[in-house]
Amino acid sequence: MSNEFFVKNAIYFEFSVFILALVITFWIIIDSSRRYRNKWIMPIAAITISFGPFIISKILTTGSMYLMLSSLAVWVLYMVIRPEYTLEEERLLETEGRIRDLTKRYYEYELSKSGNVCPVCGLPIDKDYKICPNCFTHLRKVCPNCKHLVDVDWTACPYCETRLDKKDAIDEE
Repeated sequence: MSNEFFVKNAIYFEFSVFILALVITFWIIIDSSRRYRNKWIMPIAAITISFGPFIISKILTTGSMYLMLSSLAVWVLYMVIRPEYTLEEERLLETEGRIRDLTKRYYEYELSKSGNVCPVCGLPIDKDYKICPNCFTHLRKVCPNCKHLVDVDWTACPYCETRLDKKDAIDEE
């Protein structure tokens, strides 16, 4: 009784396996066309490996429908080797990276243009900072005459015209 059931339904099983192999191969073809620059290598390999054993079994009349299940092995192999992103997603990630880089360079340019960045570490600073809070670089010194902040490299105070010596670079705290 059970043998009759399998004999009668073998054609349906073979047809179901064939449809499954067809669907898997079609999905691989569609997916690989979105992920690989060469649009023909993966589809040809998928068709050959999925349907090659089936065609050979029909030619040799061995009737082994289990060879059609090789399409499942092709699908598993494809899932292992396929790229993580589609070509469109890769282009989008590259564009986002370029935008981030340009934005970073723009903000660095704006900070350097305003002159309110530490010359050593690039940290944004206020105009009245005497040292950089990040790297402790001396940025300005106090004029001994008028007590205004002046740059460390200046040799004269622009406020009171006092000459500044190098020894005044680190002023009295």
